[in-house]
Amino acid sequence: MSKDFRITLTNKKQIILYLSNYYRYRTKLIVTNEISQKGISNACGIRLEHVSRNIKTLIQDDLIYKRSARMIKTNRTKKAYFLTKKGKKYISQIKKVFNNKKIIIRTLDDELREIQFSQLKDFIDIKIQLLDVYNVAKLSKDNIVDLKKLKSIKT
Repeated sequence: MSKDFRITLTNKKQIILYLSNYYRYRTKLIVTNEISQKGISNACGIRLEHVSRNIKTLIQDDLIYKRSARMIKTNRTKKAYFLTKKGKKYISQIKKVFNNKKIIIRTLDDELREIQFSQLKDFIDIKIQLLDVYNVAKLSKDNIVDLKKLKSIKT
């Protein structure tokens, strides 16, 4: 398979894309555990020590910041991580690059098609995140985005 169709994301990009889903929590006093290091590690499938190392770099690059916050379920205080304005702009750049990228999908009718990433929304009736598409493609040995699998993780 051509490398052209590969969907690749560095750990840093995975983390920042993941945190973009929680941007609304940046002003909240009580937040979800998913934006702690352990939550990020579990969601992104990145080892905790790698999350820690990448978070330090993202903070130094002013793409994210950390603060103490109470976690919803445990009511304990932990470090939580949030996008900065610069981080939000960076997310837009990542998405722009991916929207022009060609990918191979397996449609809901089991048909293989080559499309531009930006056309993906025309083939599936749910709101999808770039990180979800990446995770589905990563599970496929051929790097094919299976829309049935994508739909199943979103429902």
